[in-house]
Amino acid sequence: MTVRAVQRPRPVWPGATIGVVAPAGPVPPEELEAGLQRLQSWGYRAVVGDAVLSRRGYLAGTDAERAADFNRVWADPAVNAVICARGGYGAMIVALLGTPWEPDFTGRIVLLEDVDEAPYRIDRMLVQLLLAGKLQRAAGILIGDSPTCLQGPPNRPSLTLPEVLAELLGPLGIPVLYGFPCGHGSHRATLPLGVRARLDAEAPALTILEPAVEA
Repeated sequence: MTVRAVQRPRPVWPGATIGVVAPAGPVPPEELEAGLQRLQSWGYRAVVGDAVLSRRGYLAGTDAERAADFNRVWADPAVNAVICARGGYGAMIVALLGTPWEPDFTGRIVLLEDVDEAPYRIDRMLVQLLLAGKLQRAAGILIGDSPTCLQGPPNRPSLTLPEVLAELLGPLGIPVLYGFPCGHGSHRATLPLGVRARLDAEAPALTILEPAVEA
């Protein structure tokens, strides 16, 4: 496995300009405004992409509109950081299998979380990843808090999400931790990607072992 050197971003200090884009789903205007006010209260200046309030069904505009908006904000030299106005689509990891963008989990801690997915659907997605041999090579699996995925549809027989996770991921023999506050619960920790970390499922604890930004 070839490990690329991590290019760490610079810290985003108060007074910096943050670009806000919507590369996935549409954003309710009132929620966008609340988020912008929060950024401003922290001392940041916000620049909103042209397509953030666009709507095309379950998407924030067409693919071309969202891509152009993201690229424009990303390349703007006056923008110090870019954030998404809302999350994306967690099942996309499964959809990338067999494509040039298929992820390689070898020796890595895999972070998974989702929202509004029934346990049987998460069962199917995990089985697909297992059949593709992806999760077996991971160093550990960290699953974010997903409170709207715990139970199946009302009045239908279902396993719970923890039961699905225990049955499918328990036999892997690697650390697996569910409920980390980085998903769709009331507490949402920000986790750096690509840095060295230690996952202890018995403690339980996730320890970040190196800085996420430039000194």
